[in-house]
Amino acid sequence: MPLGPLTSTPLPARDRNRLALLRLLSAVSMQFGYLLAPLLAFHLTGSLAVAGASLLMDGVARAAAQLFSGALLSRLGPSRVHVLTEGVRLLGLAGLLLCATGVVPGGGVVAMTFFLQLATSASLTLYSHVTSRYWPPAQQAAAHHQQGFLDQAGCLAALLVGLTVASPLVLAAVAVAGQALGGALLWRWLSDIHPSTSSAPPPDGALTPRGALTDLRACWSRPLLRFSAGVSLAYAAAMVGFTVPVFLLAAAGVPQESLGRWLAGTFLAKSVFALAALHGTKKWSATAQTSTYTGRAGIAAMLLGLLVLVLPLPAWGVGLSAVVMGAGAALLAPHLRFVRQRLIHQTVAPASRAGATGVLSAVEAGGFFLAGGLTVLSLPLPWLVGSAVLLGVASLPLLERSYARVLHH
Repeated sequence: MPLGPLTSTPLPARDRNRLALLRLLSAVSMQFGYLLAPLLAFHLTGSLAVAGASLLMDGVARAAAQLFSGALLSRLGPSRVHVLTEGVRLLGLAGLLLCATGVVPGGGVVAMTFFLQLATSASLTLYSHVTSRYWPPAQQAAAHHQQGFLDQAGCLAALLVGLTVASPLVLAAVAVAGQALGGALLWRWLSDIHPSTSSAPPPDGALTPRGALTDLRACWSRPLLRFSAGVSLAYAAAMVGFTVPVFLLAAAGVPQESLGRWLAGTFLAKSVFALAALHGTKKWSATAQTSTYTGRAGIAAMLLGLLVLVLPLPAWGVGLSAVVMGAGAALLAPHLRFVRQRLIHQTVAPASRAGATGVLSAVEAGGFFLAGGLTVLSLPLPWLVGSAVLLGVASLPLLERSYARVLHH
């Protein structure tokens, strides 16, 4: 039974469009970070274990940021949290630039990944909560789908740069400059966004241990825990798939000086394919019922791409598999965000919904720990990818039961 209204007063279309543009700018910088971290880990150390440590740091940062990001959102309001996340992302990208110049040792990539994931995690909580609160209920599934489309458009913009820039140093410098420009635009646009997103009244105790405990208790229900477990397993499979292509490309004989362009080209093709898939499934996102088709298609494509990576492949085969897997993950992610927010609406009181969004996102960070732990073990690549496939398959029954609950309420 729903607990309270699904939304506050919806934002005007103008302000929803501006928030969408801000999401696009965040996605560009986010993709620069995802491209630079594994590339620099390989370029500076050549170690699969360092890449795995970066994934573990992703998990630590995601759990730390998202556990309290919902309460922080309640206390500061979306506008201030947005400024904070973009500032932290700028710090992380600047750190990667210092790693690329040699000022910071190669192991510093792991620390900079921490800052980038802090920003990304808080940003995801921000947009999930704002969409469920300030978009009309009938438009929320479509809004999450649109955000997935904007994420891929941001990836495409960043990767076009990555494809033309071979040097990690130049790529890091471009990323920092782009983030600084985006931050300036963000600062200018925020003053025009509807006041309800910039000055929310803080609930009592939102950032106190008691407030955090209230949020944790609100999430202690079987439907939410089941869904979070399924998402963690699915994300673990995806993160292994996103980490190993650079090593598989190297094993396939791609010269080290060309790895940056190969990796950027692979993810560029993934973004184009994902944009086409998201556009083609736009009608499916109109309702909760048809949105599940998008989620199922996404996880099927992701598992297919992973399964093929188990085989000994030439460089073009690695790229093609990564494209299919990445496009599947791009279809799956916005659907999972929509399902999570509907489950929160069904089971959590209104006062705790922002906090619950952050807590559940933190629980889902378990996928990064699983992926990072597997990668740190430096298993043979076919075994590593095979383990990721098994994790993805294990997520299916958990997610299907969550879909059924959303559809039946």
